[in-house]
Amino acid sequence: MPPRLYDDTDSDWHPVLVVRVDRMFRLVRVATRTTKPWARTTVSVSHPAAPALRLNMPGWWRLGDLHPVPFASFADPEVDYRGALPDDQWSAVLNALDAAAR
Repeated sequence: MPPRLYDDTDSDWHPVLVVRVDRMFRLVRVATRTTKPWARTTVSVSHPAAPALRLNMPGWWRLGDLHPVPFASFADPEVDYRGALPDDQWSAVLNALDAAAR
C-alpha cells in the first residue's frame, strides 16, 4: 500500500495487514510489515518469507503502531490484495494484540 494512504510521514511502501475493522465508521486499522530489525515496534510479530504473498524476505508485522485507513483507500489502483495469512501466523498476530491490550 502506498504510504500516502496510511501514513503521510512514511516514505516507503509497506505491505499492510488489516487487524481491526470498524464498519460503523468504515475504517480499518492496519499494521505495516518491515524487513529491517531496527524498524520493529515494541509489539511485533515475526513473519517468515511468504513468496505466495509476494513477501520474499522474512520480516515483522509492526503491531505497536496501527494506522487508521478508510475503506475507500482499498479501491485505490495502487493497492493490490496479496492474500490472507495462514491461520498459525494470524493467530500469532491476534495473540500479540490481545497481550498488548492487557
